[in-house]
Amino acid sequence: MTTPRTIYMANLPVVGTHHRIADATAFVRAARQSARFMGTCAISLQADPGNTYDAHAIKVIGSARSGPALLCRTLSWHIGYLPRKAAYRVSINDELSRIVATLARIGDQNEHNGIDIFIDLTMR
Repeated sequence: MTTPRTIYMANLPVVGTHHRIADATAFVRAARQSARFMGTCAISLQADPGNTYDAHAIKVIGSARSGPALLCRTLSWHIGYLPRKAAYRVSINDELSRIVATLARIGDQNEHNGIDIFIDLTMR
């Protein structure tokens, strides 16, 4: 029996996909293919303290395991970042190790020529 998780932040947009359009597009394509082949996709978070623009920045990494059984492989892409306020909250409360990120939904290309990707954050 799994322990229910507490929703920390829901339907959070991944920001900066327009700067990482090749990776974001590759992840979306792989995630959709993964769903067709009963594969899996995952979202992970990684602190980026050396970020020039924000010392509290947190990278969003998308991974997908897809393909026919014999050709199945897992690939990962840096698809963007948590929004600044969310990253700051997670960072100052030292909660990154207790957060589980999951893909909430994939939208369309947005006005900044990025892809709308949304994630949910839950606490372990």
